[in-house]
Amino acid sequence: MALAPNGVIADLMGLWSAGRPTYEPERIRVPTQLLLGEWDVDTPVYMAQELFSKLEQAPYKRLEVLARGTHSMVLELNRIELYHRSRDLLESRFV
Repeated sequence: MALAPNGVIADLMGLWSAGRPTYEPERIRVPTQLLLGEWDVDTPVYMAQELFSKLEQAPYKRLEVLARGTHSMVLELNRIELYHRSRDLLESRFV
């Protein structure tokens, strides 16, 4: 059984339950890329789409759903695709 610290979750739940956001996506003013896996049940596509629509100040924004990935995609076999997509943005003219 794997264990992970839950302090961050406890802090976030305290803020979220009080209706206080942890940040304001409308104020982000840098190129932004949202990458998520199609099988991510922690942050499903509809949540990413909602966040994406709020990136009003970002000079460039990109939302990509990667096949066969979950919330732990960085540990999965297809993680190389995640790395490539991240690298593509960092090497682009948008950054």
